[in-house]
Amino acid sequence: SAAKNEIGTVANMHLTCTNQKSEMCGEALDACKKVGVRNIVALRGDPPRGQEKWEATEGGFACALDLVKYIREKYGEYFSVSVAGYPEGHHDNIEEVEGGMEALTGSEKWRARTVVDEETGKET
Repeated sequence: SAAKNEIGTVANMHLTCTNQKSEMCGEALDACKKVGVRNIVALRGDPPRGQEKWEATEGGFACALDLVKYIREKYGEYFSVSVAGYPEGHHDNIEEVEGGMEALTGSEKWRARTVVDEETGKET
């Protein structure tokens, strides 16, 4: 990454599930690893342009959690993974976590290192 290697800034790869098969994800992560980008922001993503509702791509991921699990299974702890969190629940009601943001501890830690509250922008 030019941002990291030429300018010296921290690079974050935003990786979404939208229109992405797992093979494409692996290629993107391999490219990140090759140039030393270690920070990944894993997101479900918005519906593609022209579509009202988000739908998973066949052979891809249903939500950011699936993406994070894939990253951990294939790359272990190499990448620092951040995700977006919705303390009031996601509007598509993907998975409700009882207790909200405070509940993301213990066994949840392997999923992502940082959760950014979509409403406040604060990290948990």
